[in-house]
Amino acid sequence: MDSAGCRYPPSRKTWYSEEETSLKWGMMMTMLATASRFLLLTERIEQKPLLRTRFTNQAYFVLAAIFDLITQGVLGVENQRLVVRDAARLAGLPDSLGDLKRDIQKTQPDNALETSLSLITSWDVANSTYDAVGAELLEEKRVERVIFQNNLKPHVIYEPTSSSRQQMVDWLTNQLTTLTPTQSGLDLIVILLQLDAMKWVVSDADDRVANFKQRVSTNGQFLSRQAIAETAAEVITQKRFWLDSWLS
Repeated sequence: MDSAGCRYPPSRKTWYSEEETSLKWGMMMTMLATASRFLLLTERIEQKPLLRTRFTNQAYFVLAAIFDLITQGVLGVENQRLVVRDAARLAGLPDSLGDLKRDIQKTQPDNALETSLSLITSWDVANSTYDAVGAELLEEKRVERVIFQNNLKPHVIYEPTSSSRQQMVDWLTNQLTTLTPTQSGLDLIVILLQLDAMKWVVSDADDRVANFKQRVSTNGQFLSRQAIAETAAEVITQKRFWLDSWLS
């Protein structure tokens, strides 16, 4: 909003290329484009926020950030192991991503992928990454900062504007139907399919997804990300079992 309290007019531009996105979102948003889009598509406040206070959604949000770092060449997956490919760029991540950077740096190169991906279930990593991405989206006027009270503890929620959410829905729908989806599009689709959440995001999801899967059945980029997401799902399930047993 401006100084008079008036909302800025929503952009009518839908993003269909990584080049346009880099111009719109700046350096950090380009690096965490998939995590940013995941927030814009999933965060909303019903009885409670659907991203910030939900363990599973938070874990996949961090996975989206990991995918972004893989796309940027900061990280890689080799022989079922998460490896740092560019230590200098990892060290140069902003302080707001300090928890994510620290846990990645603690990862041993000989750890199994499942062990390394345990960082996606860290509350500290999820919350600080959420705040970092949310603050950047706030600067872009794509979210609004809302205080939500939960169990006597206030949480800062970055709730997407209606126009921003619709932009992401349009962008995702395009990614499902185009013959040349971007890497960020593939990554986001992989995550939403793993969550079985596509039906809550786009219309005619069953038909769109069926056609999409036929087109990417031999797409190495999609299949490699899908394999990582399946391992991440096992990590998340194991952590949920542990939390349930600890709370019972």
